Parts: sequence; structure tokens; C-alpha cells
Amino acid sequence: GQVAQPALPYAMVNASDATVTPNDVVPFNNVVSSRGIVWDTSAYSFTVPVTGIYSFSGNVLLNANRDYVFWAVADGSGSILQGSKLVIAHGASASFTSASGSCLASLKASSSYKIIFNDSTGSSVSMSGTQTFMDIHLVG
Repeated sequence: GQVAQPALPYAMVNASDATVTPNDVVPFNNVVSSRGIVWDTSAYSFTVPVTGIYSFSGNVLLNANRDYVFWAVADGSGSILQGSKLVIAHGASASFTSASGSCLASLKASSSYKIIFNDSTGSSVSMSGTQTFMDIHLVG
């Protein structure tokens, strides 16, 4: 039969066009929809209501050619939770570089988290808000 989970915590967020500096937080400032996951649209951080394993699926698009760009889940201080779980993409001599993918992370209730990104240059770059998004939900 079908399993109903009407109270499953989730969040769908995206960003606005912005000039961003690598090795910093992705400025997700628009909550499209959310239940249980509290998103701070000023600090670009979030907390989860239940300790567990969360699925992250998203994209970060930079309007520049980079050798690589990645995003990762980090704690409130910006330390990457699992360095082996970088969602990374390599540039292809195009006018943009996009890191798209998914990962799982073990999160604790009421702790602060954020999504950070970095690229091969470390210099300020234009980020596309229409193609920079993150979907998060509790899986177990």
C-alpha cells in the first residue's frame, strides 16, 4: 500500500541574481515552500525540526567559465559536514559553470546549517538566481 507522510519536513528554496564570493554561503533568500525546516533568508541558514538523514538536491549556476565549482552542506560555522560529499562540476569553456546534484547528510535538530560553494578562482562572480536552487527533505 501507499505510505502517507503528511508531516515530512522539507524545504524548497532558491536565490536571486547576485554577485557572490566563493568559499561562502549560497544566498538562498526565497523560500518557495517549507514545512518544519526553518530558513533564515537573511543569514541564508536553516534548522531542521528532527534529527535524521536529509536528502539535498540542488544546483548552483555561476555566470562565468570556471575550471570547477562545487556546493556542500556545512554547519553553522561554515565547516563542510563531509568533505567527500562535494557536489562538483568541471567547466567546459562555456559562459557559465553549474554544479548540479544531490547528497545525503546527517543533521541534528535545532542546529544551524547552510549551503556553501566554492570555485577554481576565488574571485567574485555573478550567480544566476533562476537556476540556483535547493530542495531538502527528511528521508530517515
